[in-house]
Amino acid sequence: MKAIQVKVLPATNTKPTRYKAWAEGCKPLVRSEVFDVTNQTHYIAWAFVMEHKWQVYDLLEGQLPNGDWVYIPHELQR
Repeated sequence: MKAIQVKVLPATNTKPTRYKAWAEGCKPLVRSEVFDVTNQTHYIAWAFVMEHKWQVYDLLEGQLPNGDWVYIPHELQR
């Protein structure tokens, strides 16, 4: 399983705040803010997991010095 990095892309004149999630060798996922979710980065990390159909039961989270968030997936036992 690979670590998922999530970066906050600030709003511009034409686009709202967005979140970009990616992992090595995977297509990145960019989504706009969801207003009823308190932890936007965690929500986007889960959306990334679901889009790539990973079999995960939990995500550990941490923050890098540059402000990006990192999520480490726990795989389901096979």
